Amino acid sequence: MSAELIFVLGPGGVGKTTTSAVLALEAAARGQRVALITVDPARRLAQALGQSRLPHRPEAVPGADGLFAAMIDRGEAWSQVLERCKSEPRELEALRGNRYFRSLVSEFPGSLEYVASDVIVGLVEEADYDLVVVDTPPAADALAFLDAPRRLGKVFDGEFLRLLRGGGGLMSRAARHGGGMVRRVLSKFIGEATIEELAGFLQLMQEVLAFMRDRSRRMRALQYRPETRFVLVGAADTAQLGDLETFRDQLSQRDLPLSGLVVNRLVPPPPSEADCRAAAAGTGLEAWALDQYHLAATEAAAQRARVAAKTAWADGLPRFTVPCLPSEPKSLEELTLLLPYLAQPAGEAVEVDGP
Repeated sequence: MSAELIFVLGPGGVGKTTTSAVLALEAAARGQRVALITVDPARRLAQALGQSRLPHRPEAVPGADGLFAAMIDRGEAWSQVLERCKSEPRELEALRGNRYFRSLVSEFPGSLEYVASDVIVGLVEEADYDLVVVDTPPAADALAFLDAPRRLGKVFDGEFLRLLRGGGGLMSRAARHGGGMVRRVLSKFIGEATIEELAGFLQLMQEVLAFMRDRSRRMRALQYRPETRFVLVGAADTAQLGDLETFRDQLSQRDLPLSGLVVNRLVPPPPSEADCRAAAAGTGLEAWALDQYHLAATEAAAQRARVAAKTAWADGLPRFTVPCLPSEPKSLEELTLLLPYLAQPAGEAVEVDGP
């Protein structure tokens, strides 16, 4: 049975990675076996888990039973794709050394998103995990990540795929045949050696492209399963809070329904006025303490009103609010403090308010 899948989405700098880690930690605490994956090239997830680095494949997080974490490494991911597609060592080394392939891995737009699809599909379809949580890149990059399987499918279904497969495309014919006007014209512009190198690349990539086409289709199918959820994260203290509705609309245009909204960094309301008076009694600071109480209460109320107005579009969605922290979590112990705010019984979404 394949694993459930959660994509955690949102702008940069709103606590998205922390939210991903807490969701994964909460599920592991309920007895699930969880793979927590980040596609964000920043190393924030490792820091949140108190680790210096994360491996490419999920490994157990010390001190968190059932939780395994990884950061997708583009080079390692492509290397694993090659090893699955190429059984002949000579062809494998030839492709690794080909400059077009090296450019594809390191420079081609979307290269990380494409190969991340392979990693995520593998983790979901393996029997090793109950849940896979994906910490996506920020905002627009997250949409590009979700769109990667669709974009790849368009490429594969067009002339470019036919060319790369060597199935009669213009460049493929020129690269494979020794004569003809097409090859002579191309040789004049790009050189005979370049044509030969390109021919090798096109030939060697046939199995890889067929494999990636299959993976992209399966990744797209995963996005539309009932077991897949999309959680949107924002922060109460940023101007980007108003952009979340647009993000929701962009998901809707892709027929990807939002499953929940998390708003981080809410200013908690102060203790009651009576508690404030009692604490300041006899200190000579009663008036000052009362002024500070009213300022804090006004700030907290204003922020909550602003958040309510900016997220009114989310009525009916499970919503979770998390209080402001002194600093970003850098250990499992600090992440554990956030569990009450994002905890939910299995199969049931519960709104949890801040303190």
